[in-house]
This record gives sequence, structure tokens and C-alpha cells, in this order.
Amino acid sequence: MNRKGWVEEMEIIEVKEAFSEIRIEDAECSVRVLRATDGKCKVVCPEKQDGSIYHTVTVSDGALNVQRHARKWYQYIGISFGSPDVEIYLPEEAYGRLAIHTISGSMQVDDGFTFETASLESTSGSVRMRSEVKRELEAESTSGRVTIENASPERIEASSVSGRIALSHLRSDEIAVRSTSGGIELTDVIAATNLDVRSVSGGVALDGCDGGAIRIETTSGSVKGTVLTEKDFIADSTSGSVSIPHSSAGGACEISTTSGRIAIEVQR
Repeated sequence: MNRKGWVEEMEIIEVKEAFSEIRIEDAECSVRVLRATDGKCKVVCPEKQDGSIYHTVTVSDGALNVQRHARKWYQYIGISFGSPDVEIYLPEEAYGRLAIHTISGSMQVDDGFTFETASLESTSGSVRMRSEVKRELEAESTSGRVTIENASPERIEASSVSGRIALSHLRSDEIAVRSTSGGIELTDVIAATNLDVRSVSGGVALDGCDGGAIRIETTSGSVKGTVLTEKDFIADSTSGSVSIPHSSAGGACEISTTSGRIAIEVQR
């Protein structure tokens, strides 16, 4: 029970209509997408007993829509709502588009699914994607951590302002990573055509990564790690040290920073 007698409870909504897309929009709650073990689609969401906070779950035009609703904020000054999870249990393995948007809540998509496209966006919450995506995967957070694992879409775009970005075991044609002050960690990330990484003050670390062409640009962050194959290395740092292999074979690998250190090796 919260202050002033406000009570939260969990509602379980079973969805019987067929759908191929999922759209989830929530302000404060964290969102988790999980496999249904009983073959039924269910949405578990927190509600206020007085109806001031509630979710609607509908299916229209082949899309499952989950949306949070609340009365105007000034009616509830000083009342703590908390941020319990919204859980969506999906019975099928393959779906079309997945779109999740939250403001302060985090989100996680468990493994075991395949989506055609996925768009995940949070303002201050973390974003974690563990399922396969075929075509385009976009993950964005302002201050939360962004994690993408074990996927091979045609294109990947991951961005954060101050939160750390961690990508691992990814295969794609094009991969773009953008950060302002958060660090960037890439592990076993391979882009067939372009791997483009840009950061202002966050450092960039590569572990066994590669791309047809690689471009890494930072202002004050360092760049270090290993790539899998020989490249035509071009690196420049205004005030930091530079250590790169003496190689001009393969695709271009351009690395630039103003004050950070550059240290790249070819993994043997």
C-alpha cells in the first residue's frame, strides 16, 4: 500500500485475438516481453484500484496495443505510484514489428522470438534486446544502458546520451552506434559493409569485431581493442598516443579522436 491509502494491484488480461505486431507505450512502468509457457497470450499490468492508473489492452489491424493511462498529474502531487513491471507473455516465436516506448521505465525482450523489425525507446530506463530481428533493429535511451545481444538484422542502430552501450554477438550489413558521454563496448560484432561508431566523451572498446569498412570517431574518449582482419588503418589523435598495425590490406579502418588514446590490434 502506498501513502494515503492508495492501493496497487496486478491485473491479468488474456488476449485471444490473433495479431502479428506488438505496440507498447508506457510512462513509468518497466516492460518485459517473455515467452508464454502455456500457449496463451497474457498481459500482466499494475493498476490503481480507484482507476487513476490503468492500462488498455486491445487488438486492432493485426496489432496488439498495450497503453498506460493516468489522470492529470496535478491531481496526484505527493503520491508515489512506484514502477512495477508490465509483463507481456507471447505464445508464438515469430512476429512482425515490435515497438516499445517508455519514459522512466526500463525494458527487456527475452530470447526465443524473431521479429521482422524492432524499435525500443526509453528516456531514462535501460533497454535490453535478446531476441532475433530480421530487418531493422533500433534501440535508444537517453540516460539508461542499451544492450543488444545475439541478433543478425540487416541494420542495427543503437544510441544513448549518457548511458553505456553494450553490443555483443551481432551480425549485420550496417551497424551505427551513437553516444555522447556513455562508453561503448562491442564484443564479436561484425558488419558486412559499414561499422560506424561515434562518441563525444565516451570511450570505445572493441573485442573481436570487424566490418567491410570501419569508422570510429570520438572527441575525448579513447579507442582500444581488436579487429579480426587486416585493414587499411588510418588513425589520428591530436594529443593522445596512437598505436595501430602497419597494414594497408583490406577495407578502410578510420579512427580519429582529439585527446583520447588509440590502441588497436589485429586479433591473432
